[in-house]
Amino acid sequence: MKQFTHVPLTVELEKLKRITTEQGRVYQTPTGEAYPSVTTVLSQLNKKAIVEWRRRVGEKEAQKITTKASRRGTSVHKLCEDYLENKFDSENIMPSDNYLFIQLKDIIDSKINNIRALEAPLYSHYLKCAGTVDCVAEYDNKFLLLTLRLR
Repeated sequence: MKQFTHVPLTVELEKLKRITTEQGRVYQTPTGEAYPSVTTVLSQLNKKAIVEWRRRVGEKEAQKITTKASRRGTSVHKLCEDYLENKFDSENIMPSDNYLFIQLKDIIDSKINNIRALEAPLYSHYLKCAGTVDCVAEYDNKFLLLTLRLR
């Protein structure tokens, strides 16, 4: 199993207060602004298509598919996070989750290293949005913010 190098950030990332509203998730910055999450903003782009899909397949079936996909996405996300933290435990992994993780593992092993932060709070006064980035690291020897959207 690969061991990832973790490099401390030279700045401290302050925690953001997370608030869930009917309109979606909002983060309160240390200076008091309340910005919508990036996920909340992006979800508005697909809202019409999702409503149409739910209508087409039926509410019961849509909920079943959504629940299954959400559970699997959360599980694979956690596997990737644990792997990047050098805390990976291959015991008790569901075969379908393991199948998806194995597909990602080769890319993770060959492309990601020098991890600065995992699950880090970030916000932008310029973009007026906030969120939690999955990984701040080098990807293919370039410094990047990485997000893994499986959930």
